[in-house]
Amino acid sequence: DPESDNDSEDEEFLYPGVDAPNTTTGDNGHVPTPPAPSPAQLEALYAAASSGDLPLLKKLFATALESSNIGSFSLANVASSRTGFTTLHAAASRGYLDVVTWLVEDCGAMPDLEDKEGETALHKASLNGHLPIVSYLLPDKADVHAKDDDGWTALHNACSKGYLDIVRCICENGGADLDSDGTRRVDARSKGGWTPLS
Repeated sequence: DPESDNDSEDEEFLYPGVDAPNTTTGDNGHVPTPPAPSPAQLEALYAAASSGDLPLLKKLFATALESSNIGSFSLANVASSRTGFTTLHAAASRGYLDVVTWLVEDCGAMPDLEDKEGETALHKASLNGHLPIVSYLLPDKADVHAKDDDGWTALHNACSKGYLDIVRCICENGGADLDSDGTRRVDARSKGGWTPLS
């Protein structure tokens, strides 16, 4: 039936763990604001992700869904108002691959979300020497060329700390490619004039 084919083309893509948007309007004619986690819930989520406690993190996600109707996608991508950190930033910073994998694959965490310094999960993992997380995020889950607020890439971070295995992984996954102006990414300058190798 041609009409049903058209319907499937109009369906909106939803990330894993996301329910269809509520388009029902309230009494005032506005679409209701979706529920958001409380500051206490956020702190508990970040603490669990930062400590690598995946069973606790899963329990906190389930509790938030049951008690407040907050979905996994929202919980995985909501950022701290103070730091801009998400649970993915916290887990990637500390090197918890199982937590990172669960957040991305089961909850729809978006690896390219930036914290208040413009850093992504890839920046955090590169800065802190977590090769398994860098390897997981590259080449297709994170933008290897993302720059933070100072113009630093994950390659800048890894080079600044001397993490040669991470430097190699980043370079093998596009980090040393040519930029649109023909400059090799390893020669790209930050706002302060630093290249990854300087």
